Amino acid sequence: GRHAISGRLIFPSGQRASYQLKIKLETNGEGDLTVFSDMNGNFSFRSLTAGNYTVVIEGEHFQPVRENVFIEPYNTSPAPGVGPSGTE
Repeated sequence: GRHAISGRLIFPSGQRASYQLKIKLETNGEGDLTVFSDMNGNFSFRSLTAGNYTVVIEGEHFQPVRENVFIEPYNTSPAPGVGPSGTE
């Protein structure tokens, strides 16, 4: 796929995660993916296809957080009335 989901983990206090946390990406039938955040809380899932995903953040001292994400497919057809070069 040509899509990605990325982010930065920030605690409710406003502090960034200063240690690695496990982030799981639940997919619909494509197998779940797992990455660990870096020391600044950054994470990324790359080479994804369009569809529905759930990002799950897990840590030892807090309950898992779940966020649903929908990636729309690319629209490869030109807008109505617009030709390939941008003219009618």
